[in-house]
Amino acid sequence: MSLSDPENVYAGLPPITMDTIPTDKERQITDQSWDNVSARQPPGSHENEPTVDTLISFVSTILERRLVDVVRYRMELRLAIERRRLSSDVSSQGESNDEEFGLASEGGRSTGGDLPPSQAPVLLTSICRHQLRAYVRRIASMYRDNRYHGLEHATHVTMSADKLLEMIHKGSVELTEDVDDTEINELSVHEPHNLIIANRKRPLDDSSQSTMGKNNGFTLSMDSTRNSTDDFFGRCHRPKRSKLQQSCEQRIHPDLFSKFAVTFAAFIHDVDHQGVPNTRLVLENDPIVEQHGSLSVAEKHSINVAFRALSESEFDVFRSVIFESRDDQYEMHRIVANMVLGTDIASPERAQSTRVRWGEAFNHPSPNSSLTIDIPSLGGKFHQSDVATVQASKPQLVPMQNISTTHQSKQPEWGSKKRSVRLNGGQTIEFLSECDDDDDDNDLRTTLQRSVLIETIINVADVAHAMQSWELFLFWNRRLYEELYDAFKMARSEIDPSNDWYENQLGFFKLYIIPLAGKMHECGVFGKIGCEWMKNAVSLRDRWIREGEEITKDMIASVKSI
Repeated sequence: MSLSDPENVYAGLPPITMDTIPTDKERQITDQSWDNVSARQPPGSHENEPTVDTLISFVSTILERRLVDVVRYRMELRLAIERRRLSSDVSSQGESNDEEFGLASEGGRSTGGDLPPSQAPVLLTSICRHQLRAYVRRIASMYRDNRYHGLEHATHVTMSADKLLEMIHKGSVELTEDVDDTEINELSVHEPHNLIIANRKRPLDDSSQSTMGKNNGFTLSMDSTRNSTDDFFGRCHRPKRSKLQQSCEQRIHPDLFSKFAVTFAAFIHDVDHQGVPNTRLVLENDPIVEQHGSLSVAEKHSINVAFRALSESEFDVFRSVIFESRDDQYEMHRIVANMVLGTDIASPERAQSTRVRWGEAFNHPSPNSSLTIDIPSLGGKFHQSDVATVQASKPQLVPMQNISTTHQSKQPEWGSKKRSVRLNGGQTIEFLSECDDDDDDNDLRTTLQRSVLIETIINVADVAHAMQSWELFLFWNRRLYEELYDAFKMARSEIDPSNDWYENQLGFFKLYIIPLAGKMHECGVFGKIGCEWMKNAVSLRDRWIREGEEITKDMIASVKSI
């Protein structure tokens, strides 16, 4: 792929107003089903490679639509506040100062609240749209030509994340409908027995069953997954309307702003990825390791690259629309950083953190757990234990190193108060809030649930191909193999991915995909469709069991012949 000259590419972009109708690209994105989210047509095809301009168009359209939602909400909020002020001001003659109370769009322009349709309020000016696309092009230019961790993957993750956000609303609409139990019961939930995942002595957790072979290998019993999956499908027909679900339905500013942040994070999460895992960057003492440390180094680098580019003067208008206040800037960085760091699924520390956060948010708290508001200044410690992680080609259990971190933070001088939810075990989750210190635990837990939910969404989007169609799964599975094989040939990896590729994909489903798919139902915000990800994952796994060995042999031979 090569980046074309951006000059005249976006010439003549009209402003987006309250009356602007959806574009053909917007309708194309909306009309795609979850199973076939793709910038390629047909999905999963190795031909008809999309151009860079096509990928940029998909991402720009999604970011633009999410930003329009934020700006529209802000305008409607200002109008509601002004109307309330006028109705309560008995001395007022019904007149308002347009400069002070008009609905301000970006770029310093001001619009009235009751204009005729031909003068509908501007949501995004032409210059803002141009700068948004220029920013997307800038980030696109910094994606390397990797077979997997490249621009097309970033686009697929962005499109998948956007679709997941749409499905939250769809799930709330269809809450009262019953799941087709017949369809669920037809799923095969059996897994191959005696699948050796890695040479480790300890199971994933105390509840998992394992058997030890003569070679001291770690063998996962598939009976435990079969039982848990059966239980999962048995619960699918009883969706419960949780407080989190109700809060997600409310179109309030933090939710809309978070949705924009989700799609932004999805697009930038792998920018400047080198096509090798973090462990290799640390081993090679890459310059970014010195800058960011040895933990989640590639993810930290991507965050830094994205926000550094956004701060450039040529994106001033675009940036000013996103950040109306310093609160917005803080919140955006916090959300994006948490989500991108959470995509480092190979890190045992991140894996443990994710498990703790999920448990506190969605499971019943233990009697000794604490959920309090405090200024974050607590050092959290992890004890050494075995944590399931997923390397690019080989799922495994690895010992987690002892870490001790202390985080000091000053209270912001603006707007909302910076608070944190203190988790059992010492972790703290930071957020901005205007609530009083004596708010009950349910409100705090809802805040934590929202945070964990969007992090789960980005994790699902990052591996969406393993929960979508068979064609997409095979396409991205091969792309990942090709990238790993390239690293092996260039001596940037000591692992030949052709060894145990078939078995390792089953391990990937066992250790990561199946549990992640289960969370989409357990979180409670998707209603009946919360089962879709598990159904797809189980279907893909079962088909891989039947056909994967032959596919793997053909793929290995094909890649070696190139």
